[in-house]
Amino acid sequence: MSDAATKLLESIRELPIAEQHSIADELDSDLDAPYDPMQDPEFLAELDSQIEAVGNGTAVLVDGPEAFERARLKLLAHRAARKSA
Repeated sequence: MSDAATKLLESIRELPIAEQHSIADELDSDLDAPYDPMQDPEFLAELDSQIEAVGNGTAVLVDGPEAFERARLKLLAHRAARKSA
């Protein structure tokens, strides 16, 4: 999470619980819309960077099974961090 998001979260936690719930409800309703990464400037910039790295030979490529294992381990770590928070 970015520093800005962390600060915002801290500010929200200082609000009365009813306002926190209102904010959560608003965010939840916003998240009902499907996420389209092709409309996300940060995603597109990262995609361009990755494509360029593959094109110029600086990317470190891995095979499919290794990529899935890395993703699985990151997901497990993320879930563990959320449980301990």
